[in-house]
Amino acid sequence: MRLLGAGLFVFVGLMVVGVSMSRAAERWPAWLIAPIMMGTMLTLLIGALVLFNWRSRASLAKESQAIHERFKQLEASGVLQWTAFHATRAFGVEEFEDEGSHYFVELTDGRVLFLSGQYLYDYDPPVFPCTEFSVRRNTIEGYGVDLTCGGAPIALDGMAPAFGEDVWDRRDFSDGQIISNVSYDELKRQQMSRARS
Repeated sequence: MRLLGAGLFVFVGLMVVGVSMSRAAERWPAWLIAPIMMGTMLTLLIGALVLFNWRSRASLAKESQAIHERFKQLEASGVLQWTAFHATRAFGVEEFEDEGSHYFVELTDGRVLFLSGQYLYDYDPPVFPCTEFSVRRNTIEGYGVDLTCGGAPIALDGMAPAFGEDVWDRRDFSDGQIISNVSYDELKRQQMSRARS
């Protein structure tokens, strides 16, 4: 609806100026009409941008504040919790369709953390992976909400090919899973070898 209103604002404004210019064209030099029309169009576009977006920016700020307050309430009730990790190296897995980014992250104690989901989009390289990070997770439903990065960035050891449907069907890996029975090097070898299978 705002887009339609902005379009009508610009159209009507150009029509009014066009009619006024046609009456004044006899008195003004011809070379002056084109710059005036271009300036008018630019002014109308900026005016439409300001007039038809000010409320949406205010409502976005209000919505963002409401989400922040909701997160604070969920954290206070224990539904959202932060978990800190220290990492040494990591490799990624290519995305298939829109399931989100995937990372196998070796922790300093030798275990491997698997992270997967669309919430990671905002933190993809060069921001994440990093040597120190915390993941905020919904403890009831188990999904990751967001993360904070600290320490130094870690360059990825590589990108394994995308998981096939068989991996998802078997649920081999889930977001937030800590793998302690297979080493990082073995996981990397297994995932990279899928390219040759």
